[in-house]
Amino acid sequence: MPSWSVAYGNIFRFNVVLDQAEKLAPQNAVEQAQIDQIIGTALFLRAVKYFELLEVFTHPVVTEADLNREGLPLMLELDFPTAKERSTIGEVYDQLIGDLTQSLDLLPAMAQDPLRPSKVAAYGYLARVYMQLGSYEQALFMANQALELKAELLDFNTIPALESIPIPLYTLYPIPRFNQEVVFHYLAGSQTYMFSDQTFVNQEVVDSYEENDIRKYLYFTAPDEQGRVNYLGSFSGDFWLFTGITTGELYLIKAEMLARIGRTEESLEALNRLLESRYYAGTFTPVELANEDSILEVVLRERRKELVYRGYLRWSDMRRFLRDENWPGVAPRVINGTTYSLGLDPENYYVDIPLNEQERNGAL
Repeated sequence: MPSWSVAYGNIFRFNVVLDQAEKLAPQNAVEQAQIDQIIGTALFLRAVKYFELLEVFTHPVVTEADLNREGLPLMLELDFPTAKERSTIGEVYDQLIGDLTQSLDLLPAMAQDPLRPSKVAAYGYLARVYMQLGSYEQALFMANQALELKAELLDFNTIPALESIPIPLYTLYPIPRFNQEVVFHYLAGSQTYMFSDQTFVNQEVVDSYEENDIRKYLYFTAPDEQGRVNYLGSFSGDFWLFTGITTGELYLIKAEMLARIGRTEESLEALNRLLESRYYAGTFTPVELANEDSILEVVLRERRKELVYRGYLRWSDMRRFLRDENWPGVAPRVINGTTYSLGLDPENYYVDIPLNEQERNGAL
C-alpha cells in the first residue's frame, strides 16, 4: 500500500516541476513540445498518487453520497501548510480527473519507452478511475480511446520461459519486462513477504485456471509437497509487483463495462480477444454465454485470474464491488485457527490516516 508521507513527498516534487515548467520560455516548437511533455508527466503522476491515496485512506464510493465524505488534503501549490483540511472525496476525484484530462493534451500518443506516461496511459488511468466511480459509459469510452492507440497483446505462446516449466522460485521470472503489452511500467512497493517462499497464493485462485491456460504455469511455481504455489508472474520481469497499465487490463475493463451496460456480444468479443492470447495455441474455445449476468460473472472471474498480484487492483476491485448487490464479499481467511473477515461493511475497506500525520496536521 502507498505510504502517506512518500506519496505526498512525490506530490510536492510534481508541484515543483509544474511551478518551474510554467516559467520556462521555449524558443521553438521543439522546446515547447518538451515543456508540454514535462507538464503532462507531472500532472499524470500527481493524479496517480492522489488516486492511490484515495484507494487506501478514504471510504469507498458505494453511493453518490460517499463523494461528500472526508477525502484528502489537496496540495496543489509549493507551500505545504502545517494545517490543511481534507477536501471531500468528490473534490479529490475532480482534481485528479482534471489533471489526467489536461495531460491528454500535453503527452505524446505513445511514449518513447513504457517508463514514461503517454496519452494511452492517461486514457487507461481515466478508465480505471471512472470504473471505480461506477461511471461505466465513461470508463468504456476511455478504455476504447486507449485501445485505439495501442491494442497489441502478448501471445503467451511466444514466451521463452514456457520451455522451462515448471519454474522453481528465484530462478526465473517468465514475463518479459517492457513487453509489447505494457502501456505504462509502474511498480508497487514490494516487501520481503511478497516474494518469500513462505508466501503462498490463495488455492481458490490457483484452482480457477484450466489445464490449457498458460497463465497457470507462468504465473506460479510448481506446487510443493502440500500443493502450495508461489507467485512469479509479475509484468515487472522480476519480484517487484507490477501495478501499471497493460492492454490486457484495458480489454478486461472494456469487457466488464460492456457487460454491465448489457452489450453482451461486444463484451464477449473483447474478453475472447484477450483469452485467446493466454491459452496454448489451438486449444482455446471462445466463451459463449446467453445472458448479461453470466457474462459479467465470467469477466470478473477472468479479471481476477489475469490481474492476480497486480499491485493494488484486487483491493480496488473489492472496494467497488461493494456497490454490487449480489457480491458475496471476500471469503474469510483462517490463520492459526483464527478467522478473519472483511465482510461487507465499507468501514473495513480503508485505513485511518497515520497518527503521526494527524499530529502534524491538526486539521486532519
